[in-house]
Amino acid sequence: MTQTTEINIYEYTQKKLKAHQQNNQEFNIDLATIYEFYKNRLLQYVQHDKVEKMENMLFAGIQSQIFNGYFMAMELMQNSESNFEDDWFKQAEGVIAQQIPDMLRVGSNNNLEEVITMDSLREMIKWMVIEYEGVYPTLMDISLNTACLGALWAFKDEANKRGIHFYKSQHKGIMASLDDITFINPQNYLSLTAVNSLSEVWEIINSDYRGLDKIGEVTVLAVDIGDSEKGLFLNISIKTSLTDLEQDNLLDQIVTRAVVMNTLDREKLTVNLAQVDSFFQYN
Repeated sequence: MTQTTEINIYEYTQKKLKAHQQNNQEFNIDLATIYEFYKNRLLQYVQHDKVEKMENMLFAGIQSQIFNGYFMAMELMQNSESNFEDDWFKQAEGVIAQQIPDMLRVGSNNNLEEVITMDSLREMIKWMVIEYEGVYPTLMDISLNTACLGALWAFKDEANKRGIHFYKSQHKGIMASLDDITFINPQNYLSLTAVNSLSEVWEIINSDYRGLDKIGEVTVLAVDIGDSEKGLFLNISIKTSLTDLEQDNLLDQIVTRAVVMNTLDREKLTVNLAQVDSFFQYN
């Protein structure tokens, strides 16, 4: 790639992201969602008098990471060795989003800190890793997953430029679409493992800077609750390695999704929660 092409991509990225921030409600909702998600993750570390500093640095860091992710995706699409034919853009949005972390890892030669992490976020990392023990993994998750959001918007814009629409789910399940990958927050998604007319089994996958990890499982059953009324029974298992805050947030997100997806009163939902050390499959 020539220097001129890189400059053109840089200017194009600036132009598109500025337009999104000024005119695109969906983009701004994505930006606010990922900011609130990681702000809440960081609040458990930060002293009260440093919260405003953290919030300002986080917002600046997220914006720079979204820019870099968008830029890196544009570079990948410009690379003649990359395979982004029209059919690739006809996948479901969740399926595309699921692939992006590995794309950025390959595109950066697995050099997350030096290639994907921009200066604004690096400044935040330098401050927080000295002040707060154990915060580094969360900061690296911010680096990767906010860049992934930028890359996703680059692919959306490219599909739009080609006049192509992402695949729209045709099959609604009890918990989520059966023919897509559903992100329940910026870092965790549901992956279907088994389904029949009355029940579904979903894995909860964590996509962090190190890779993918199964952190939970949800079995949901449609049940009779008397007087011809229908309800749901949820059996949820979550890894003990997650913090109490992470476990509580996952539980809230899953319960809310079940209620909203099925237009269900909360009292018609029974939830059983278990904490497990690990998951494994026995054949």
